[in-house]
Amino acid sequence: MKPLADKSLPLTDAVALEEDRRWNERNKLLKNVRILQMDPSRGEEVGTVIDISRDGLYFTAQSSEYQIGMALRLIVPDAKTACTCEVVRTELLPGGRMGVGVRVFAWESALLQ
Repeated sequence: MKPLADKSLPLTDAVALEEDRRWNERNKLLKNVRILQMDPSRGEEVGTVIDISRDGLYFTAQSSEYQIGMALRLIVPDAKTACTCEVVRTELLPGGRMGVGVRVFAWESALLQ
């Protein structure tokens, strides 16, 4: 991580580095993800995984219902994997989409039809 006093970083990058609390390296990944809330009365949504690590991922979605502390189940059909997770960060993105960062509790193989 570069020091914040480094003049080569634009201010927005310096702020992002200051707030970045990730422990593991993130890998870029643009894949569809099925998003299921633990409340069965809520529907399923399809979003896009932007990056992923061993214990977290970041996705975008159309809905703005996601709140910090919310439990989710995510299924990445192309990777044949799923996870249970908790929302730890949300941000409103241009165009009305929402960016959602989650902490993954457990990864598992998804049994997909």
